Amino acid sequence: MAFIRFSWEPDPLEEPLFTLRLGRENWQVKMPSFKPQFRKKIDSELVLDWISELGFKQNPFETGVMLPASEYIADCAREKEKINLFLVNKYRFGKITGEEGSGKTILLMWLSEQLQGYGSKLMSVFIDARQIGQDSLLDVLFEKATGFKRKAVDSGEEKKKAIKDRLKGKRLVVLIDNLEYLSKGNMSMAESLLESMDIQIIATSVGNAGSIDEKDSLRLKIGSLDPEAMKEMVEKRVRGCGGTGLTPFSERQLDRIYKAGAKNPRQLLKICNKKAIELAVKRMKEPYAEADEPETEQPRKGGSYSITEVRRNSDEDVVIRGTGEKARKDYVIKKVK
Repeated sequence: MAFIRFSWEPDPLEEPLFTLRLGRENWQVKMPSFKPQFRKKIDSELVLDWISELGFKQNPFETGVMLPASEYIADCAREKEKINLFLVNKYRFGKITGEEGSGKTILLMWLSEQLQGYGSKLMSVFIDARQIGQDSLLDVLFEKATGFKRKAVDSGEEKKKAIKDRLKGKRLVVLIDNLEYLSKGNMSMAESLLESMDIQIIATSVGNAGSIDEKDSLRLKIGSLDPEAMKEMVEKRVRGCGGTGLTPFSERQLDRIYKAGAKNPRQLLKICNKKAIELAVKRMKEPYAEADEPETEQPRKGGSYSITEVRRNSDEDVVIRGTGEKARKDYVIKKVK
């Protein structure tokens, strides 16, 4: 049996036909069409891991403090200056006040980190009053300052002496977060420590809640974030979680969030978290480059076909049957002038 082999390179701008010459007559063959199979970026139309969808390694809009605080705190030049003056002047007691979520804790953590570089002159101890519960403030301070278990020494005076011995003439700076959670007994203990030791206490509280009978020489009140500080905070958090800029927000979107009343950092982060999830879910899934064109029927590009049979159906029709990997069906060719 004789074989006739032909190849085609159809013009994608033309109809999916090519001309075949058999003997002295020209015939037109219609190519089999197919739908391209495109790979998609994701298989599911759901977005459950919105953090990864936006390119983050972790959620930048969690309301907790991101550490180290020195890298994530927004501009607080005025507050930092007042704290610096308080320390240099060796005032004994000072308070940082503000509403919940205003940034008091991150400011106190920033101070704790900064003081670590002055270990030759002072010792700093950070205490979260919410975690003390019914424990004695002196016991907690003793453990943190000396590294010993509280049961190692029995009396309060012996514990104070052990703390002084460990200080070796250095000043003790105690940072108490959430002062309002201290019991009355621990408030009295703080007053006793101020009277008997070379100590400075800086504490945070919501408004005027929590009181120590000592002059407040700091009187630092945390107010609302200004728009630039808000953007700085968001940008630092986004960068720390693997993102860039203000992702996924534009400056205009953040301005709208700010103007809507989210001037408190915690409130802002809660709204940003909610909006970021919405943006991740609404975001159009971008297909790979192969799927840029619409899925229309296109002629098969290139190939070869081995003809094993040519059969005339009529004066206007000829059927070609062949073999090979592309021989999926018979080709019907029509006579053309």
